[in-house]
Amino acid sequence: MDDGLGEGVSRPVALRRAWGAWVVMAASPVVWALFLLGVGLAEGSSGMGLGLTLLAMGWMVAGVPVSYVVRLHCFRATWLDRPVEPASYLRGVCTVWGVASLGAWLGLTAVAVGGSWWPGVMPVVLAVGVMLALRPEKAAMAARASWSVGQVRAAGGSGGRAGGLAMGETSDVASGFSTIGDGSDTLPGPAEGV
Repeated sequence: MDDGLGEGVSRPVALRRAWGAWVVMAASPVVWALFLLGVGLAEGSSGMGLGLTLLAMGWMVAGVPVSYVVRLHCFRATWLDRPVEPASYLRGVCTVWGVASLGAWLGLTAVAVGGSWWPGVMPVVLAVGVMLALRPEKAAMAARASWSVGQVRAAGGSGGRAGGLAMGETSDVASGFSTIGDGSDTLPGPAEGV
């Protein structure tokens, strides 16, 4: 059954829903900003505007990292080299987008109340950066295309060095093979389901 968050839907449908949510959450502060530009800023309370700006910045500074932790938890299937389920993908990214969008709204409200674009626009710029950096991606629902520590250990490597490969091992993700030591041993890569 479909709960609106991707339960029981395919990855392409979940990606379309993610794009829809992203557009709404990214466009709503833009519409609010355009409205403020259109009507002009009235004389406001600089103290109240500054207070709302500080609230918005605090929200962004505290909320965005927490939302990334929630997103990381929703994407935990990638820890085991499994694809992220559509519902988990939507929950994870919508959490970050929602926090960023609310931060932009708070910043723009500070602009309206304070009667000045500065400093209220600072959290808006930060929120726009977060939203642009996290556009919906199909690749986010796919398993990672790299060797896991378990696969490297099974191949005889330690798995404890940088990138999960032991000293002397190299990975060629594009071809799906990994070379160990002098290049004489080749193992099938993740593309072949090791």
